[in-house]
Amino acid sequence: MLISPHQGTTEKRTTIVYDSTRRANENCQRGAAYLGLNL
Repeated sequence: MLISPHQGTTEKRTTIVYDSTRRANENCQRGAAYLGLNL
């Protein structure tokens, strides 16, 4: 992970990555529930 002197930009990018990862996890859980799997 690169450390940028622009801390705000780094935090914003990290937040975007976190949100997209969380959204992907929610989609996986939703898909698993649709298939009747418990994960």
